[in-house]
Amino acid sequence: MKTISKLFFAVAAVAAVPVFAACGGDIGAGKFVEYRLAAVATPKTSGSCQVDATHTTNLQNGSSVLIYGIAGTAGDQLFLDLGSKEGVIAGAKQDDGSYLFKGTTTDLQVNGQTQITVQTTLTVAFTADGKTITGDTVVDVKTSCAGPQCGQNPGGECTQTFNFSGVEVPDPDAPAP
Repeated sequence: MKTISKLFFAVAAVAAVPVFAACGGDIGAGKFVEYRLAAVATPKTSGSCQVDATHTTNLQNGSSVLIYGIAGTAGDQLFLDLGSKEGVIAGAKQDDGSYLFKGTTTDLQVNGQTQITVQTTLTVAFTADGKTITGDTVVDVKTSCAGPQCGQNPGGECTQTFNFSGVEVPDPDAPAP
């Protein structure tokens, strides 16, 4: 669960991209925006998630994210900087005006003849309305096991969805209105 919580903060950071677009046009090369996000601490779950039933809260998780654009040969590319070890996720503005960022990591653990593969996909989707954003972060973890030590546990899949909302953080160097 701690790894998934860390991924959630990373995903929350990705959700900040639409806020930037809302403040004066699309994010493009050489531009950036920072957002402060609040997300539910207890996600919706599906699959084989192991939820701690002894922990309940009505508190929300907070995080700051940075969204920026870099010029590339195929056009400007948007990035969501999660400010954590999860790193930076690439994304794009969708035809409907929403934003989508997605990244995947794959970890392989080998113990003798047994291999355990854990694939984690982080998807952040959001929409902007003025200087505020709302969206979802989805963390999908797929585990597979191959080899004699797997026993009755060949793997599984756990999907957690975190709803979030946020606000643009003003540029401290910008002139006051």
